[in-house]
Amino acid sequence: MKQVLLRTPKKRGFKSLKPKDQIVNISLINQNFKDKDEISPKILYEKKLIATPKRGVKILAVGELKLSELKFKNVKASESARGQIKKQKGIINN
Repeated sequence: MKQVLLRTPKKRGFKSLKPKDQIVNISLINQNFKDKDEISPKILYEKKLIATPKRGVKILAVGELKLSELKFKNVKASESARGQIKKQKGIINN
């Protein structure tokens, strides 16, 4: 019996059941949107920047935000991305 247990392959590690947020960089937002646009998971999905609108979305500060007065709805943002968005008079609603 012990030999059968030793021969069977074991799965190592831990796999979380909670899906990770999809990442969108500020540089992609600069390329795909204009001033005063609204940004939500549905709109990001329509522009093919994320795989599905059903999972969470997080904005990362890779690049410098050049657009002003953007409105973010139902997205998360890193602290540095929040700083850039607020500096450009943008609004983030979770």
